[in-house]
Amino acid sequence: MSKALERGAGILLPISSLPSPYGIGTMGRDAYDFVDMLKRAGQKYWQVLPIGPTSFGDSPYQSFSAFAGNPYFIDLDTLIAEGLIKKEEVESYKWADSDDEIDYARIYRQRFEVLRKAFGRSEHKDSRDYVDFIEGNEQWIDDYALYMAIKADHNNREWLAWAPAIKKRKPEAMAAYREKLGEDVEFYKFLQFKFYEQWMPLKEYANRNGISIIGDIPIYVALDSADVWANTDQFQLSGSLAPAVVAGCPPDMFSSYGQKWGNPIYDWDVMEKDDFAWWKKRIAASAKLYDVIRIDHFIGIVRYYSIPANGEPKDGYYRQGPGKKLIDAIDSAIGSSKVIAEDLGVVVPEVQKLVKESGYPGMKVLEFAFDGNTANEYLPHNHAKNYVAYIGTHDNDMLKSYISGQSEELQEYMMKYLMANSLDDVAEKMIHALYMSSADTVILQMQDILGKDNSARMNYPSTLGGNWKWRLTKGATWKFTQEHIDKLRDLTRLYGRNRVKTYICKEDIMLKDICMKKYNKEIKDCTNEEIYFALLDMTKKLADGKVSEEGQKKVYYISAEFLIGKLLSNNLINLGVFDEVKQVLAENGKSIYDIEEVEPEPSLGNGGLGRLAACFLDSMATLGLHGDGIGLNYHMGLFKQVFENNYQKETANPWIEADSWLEKTDVTNTITFGNLKVQSRMYDIDVTGYENRTNKLHLFDIESVDESIMEPGGINFDKTDIAKNLTLCLYPDDSDEAGNLLRIYQQYFMVANGAKLILDEAKAKGSNLHDLADYAAVQINDTHPSMVIPEFIRLLTAEGISFDEATEIVTEVCAYTNHTILAEALEKWPLAYLEKVVPQLVPIIKKLDEKVRNRYKDESVYIIDKDQRVHMAHIDIHYSHSVNGVAYLHTEILKDSELNNFYKIYPEKFNNKTNGITFRRWLLHCNEQLAAYITELIGDGYKKDAEKLSDLAKFYDDDAVLGRIMDIKKQNKVVLKDYLKETQNIDIDENSIFDIQVKRLHEYKRQLLNILHVMHLYNRLKTEPEFDMYPRTFIFGAKASAGYKRAKLIIKLINSVADVVNNDASIEGKIKVVFIENYRVSNAEIIFAAADVSEQISTASREASGTGNMKFMLNGAPTLGTMDGANVEIVEEVGIENAFIFGLSAEEVMKYEREGGYNPMDIYNNNQAVRRVLTQLIDGTYAKDDPDRFRDLYDSLTKEDVYFILKDFDSYAEAQQKVNEAYQDEKGWAKMAMLNTACAGKFSSDRTIEEYAKEIWKLKKVKVSLDK
Repeated sequence: MSKALERGAGILLPISSLPSPYGIGTMGRDAYDFVDMLKRAGQKYWQVLPIGPTSFGDSPYQSFSAFAGNPYFIDLDTLIAEGLIKKEEVESYKWADSDDEIDYARIYRQRFEVLRKAFGRSEHKDSRDYVDFIEGNEQWIDDYALYMAIKADHNNREWLAWAPAIKKRKPEAMAAYREKLGEDVEFYKFLQFKFYEQWMPLKEYANRNGISIIGDIPIYVALDSADVWANTDQFQLSGSLAPAVVAGCPPDMFSSYGQKWGNPIYDWDVMEKDDFAWWKKRIAASAKLYDVIRIDHFIGIVRYYSIPANGEPKDGYYRQGPGKKLIDAIDSAIGSSKVIAEDLGVVVPEVQKLVKESGYPGMKVLEFAFDGNTANEYLPHNHAKNYVAYIGTHDNDMLKSYISGQSEELQEYMMKYLMANSLDDVAEKMIHALYMSSADTVILQMQDILGKDNSARMNYPSTLGGNWKWRLTKGATWKFTQEHIDKLRDLTRLYGRNRVKTYICKEDIMLKDICMKKYNKEIKDCTNEEIYFALLDMTKKLADGKVSEEGQKKVYYISAEFLIGKLLSNNLINLGVFDEVKQVLAENGKSIYDIEEVEPEPSLGNGGLGRLAACFLDSMATLGLHGDGIGLNYHMGLFKQVFENNYQKETANPWIEADSWLEKTDVTNTITFGNLKVQSRMYDIDVTGYENRTNKLHLFDIESVDESIMEPGGINFDKTDIAKNLTLCLYPDDSDEAGNLLRIYQQYFMVANGAKLILDEAKAKGSNLHDLADYAAVQINDTHPSMVIPEFIRLLTAEGISFDEATEIVTEVCAYTNHTILAEALEKWPLAYLEKVVPQLVPIIKKLDEKVRNRYKDESVYIIDKDQRVHMAHIDIHYSHSVNGVAYLHTEILKDSELNNFYKIYPEKFNNKTNGITFRRWLLHCNEQLAAYITELIGDGYKKDAEKLSDLAKFYDDDAVLGRIMDIKKQNKVVLKDYLKETQNIDIDENSIFDIQVKRLHEYKRQLLNILHVMHLYNRLKTEPEFDMYPRTFIFGAKASAGYKRAKLIIKLINSVADVVNNDASIEGKIKVVFIENYRVSNAEIIFAAADVSEQISTASREASGTGNMKFMLNGAPTLGTMDGANVEIVEEVGIENAFIFGLSAEEVMKYEREGGYNPMDIYNNNQAVRRVLTQLIDGTYAKDDPDRFRDLYDSLTKEDVYFILKDFDSYAEAQQKVNEAYQDEKGWAKMAMLNTACAGKFSSDRTIEEYAKEIWKLKKVKVSLDK
């Protein structure tokens, strides 16, 4: 992994220097606003200097602790919002006489008075967050808090002036002070808790906005610190514990006197004996606070300057430091953070050598450059890449004063070098030269950006008092203005330090032009809604440039649903402009994520079938395959799910707007049904491939559809009024005849329009229809489009082709994908219904059935059965040339069991095409940070060849990589936490295990098993004092079909259990249950990235494949599941040791179903845990107002247990316990998570579509130029 920094730019502004009404900068609103400004300015770095508590002299480089945070930075407005202090209490103090200078004495006196009040009112001790904080920082927090309390008790004298017993940490003295100062000790712990509670979200916010935090750590620690007091053996101290020698440096370019810092010097020999354990702890702690650690005075690692405690700098001498041995220790502890080596001062070959060996970027300072020597290494033309370049650091003059302080000769030299017309131009020209440098990273001090002189200088080395005081003022507006921001952004673009890779960015120009034409506004002045519609126009234009009709043969993927999700970001990614657009928007004060919220989510699908279809279209375009989708333009979709009294309520889900991704075409048809005719219209949605062609999703609609016929607040409507309802809803309620008929109307409308389109396009390309298979391949996605076969035959015979030849042509053109295990779940329509809706197809269907009957005597393969029902799948199997399953296990079960009768007839037709997902949406889009980090580690080849993800495995033992991956997971969990708080007002703990089951709610998917186990864990916490578990958040997301009463009752049960468990304080937050309302693609993108555990617990043999399991795997969530569907292949790829497998096998399930032998009452009678949770279904535990509410669930489990929930209960509980144990091994879990991502390559839909194209469609790729 590279130790270099990404090419970019940043600003040095300490937290203390931020604007604030309270005398010193804080981690409050202004800090977040500054992050936004950095983002708009095209910056990538914010350098903050050390953020530890300051001691006498106020220097952040002389801190009471190398681990603690500065309490001054705790934001008071946040404490006011939390109710810990009152606004009037804060406003009763005068915090400063001047807004641009810190009065540290006043801050010290007043700040702690206010913070004491907050401490007195806080209930933090009762919070899990506080307990976790103390446990997570136990290596330093106790010593630090006690140190500060004793110090305060000793009138703030340093520890060397304390009584001998406590100075030397005698156990009895330590105990006595802990008891005496217990309240004060807790106060200092509280301050650190609040500091970290505010700092970590600020850092995460910066990271989410593309800003990395650079923090300084001085190589030495202060004598007056908990670090030295608690670790005296680690320093060169005398017998009295006073320093024998102190740190500093000889006279140099910073100070002609030299510098005597007074810090005690490490005893490197002692440190080496325990492999630098204290340093490792320090680095690991710093890596949590910062993304980049700047180690001040790096030279001290190679050789350190030792000054006698009573001497002067000139009396000192150099001694050898630990060198590479300490670097190795740092690297082992730093995780994913990076290091800058502050290697300034006297040039020492040994230091240069170590910096180069370490791989750390060094530093260059332009204020050291202009001495007239063109070979000066600090001059921009001499910079190398792996450096961080500054005008000056906090120890230097401000640029304005530096220039004016030079001799006339050097001023003239600077003007010539920088090509400045006058001395007044030198400052701006020097900033340009800095940005132009080859150095990967450049940092400007805020004062230099604002043109300040030395009155704003931060520090004069070797002086005491008057330093570290400067502040950026705000007033009505920031002094860091939009003009400054615009100039910096322009520089970042001009010199390649911006995420927009080109200075002339066509997306920027296009977006500006569209905003001006549509709204007569600049981008920054537009609303999010206006920008969304401008981006819509821009994206359509870019996509249209990649549409191609190249290639004679075309595939048509016909599906009742396409769950495409929101399209804006996905299209921008595939068009290769997402980063540029994101940055352009950020530079104008806009967020692509806020703009995404404006976009309505197309209501064109519901479950895995529709999402698979959407992934397949994406992959077809990405692979350059000439292929379109065919479906219906549903106006209301399935439904929008809301919860009322914990029940699912279905409401309408409109999405179509006047200006949308839908493009109205000129294609219209008259579609004839048995009793009416309707006029159709085709609408198109662009399907953009990743850096390839644009295909189309063709959606057919009727213009007479009437959304107003939907009942207010619900989804019921008159199902007989076909002219108004035909394209209203996906999967209308089919619990009555009208609903069944409506579904047939929909299916025929889809295929009639689709078949005509296919034949028209083939003929336009020169087909005589006898050769249709050379022009078209049709994939029938499940049985909803099955009528396309008889419809094709009808149209071909109308063209004069004989029935038999038409049948042969259609068989060669069509292929069928089966998505279910059970034959009885395949669609079967009463012949009488078809005669009513599509009488023109009935003679064809009968004739097709007759051909089967003439050939085979097995009634089970007939199309029309003895009950006069038409088996749609039977049409597909007989009259398609390919029948594929969607996972290896699924296909084998079809061949060996459920469709064995057909397999014996057509063994050559059956094949497997394991499902896949598009990694563009489910990694690049939904998990940007992980995708960016993977790219940093292995390059971006995996974006087109997912198998290259396997290169991640080489980092299996790399602690830094594992740590960074877990950091990203944590940040994603915070995003989900915030989403749930915002949308459902639910609080969850991001430190808990996120155990997630999101999928369509059906009994075989066994959400009921999941919640019964939650009830079991809750029972154990309530009744077994010795039982403990790692905190777990069980997250569900699912819609139940409107007429599926038992599934809807399971939703009620889950929400009812949540009400009880989530409000029981006695379990201390060990369990939280959350049901995410209205699960859909847009919130799935948040959910998958945040998951720790992927629940895939269907009854073995029931799930055809599943694709949610693949999305979880890709995002690093190990599978907890049965050997069902694609789980089997996931386990093959990742290894069973990296999953949690339980339950009956498919063979065992099918054997029980064939032969019997399973009685759920045996388990009920013999398993106390099972009996207890089942009894709670009917004793009012979760339904006090109606104890019998869940009786149906109880009966279904005790009388039949069709889905073997009780049979698998104990095995499931054991697997869950293994999860509980494995998660607590942080490194082991990180390895498991990383391997899941690394092994996910097989499950790319690109691989699946490659197989379809090669083995079924016989289709060739056509590459479309990106510049077209």
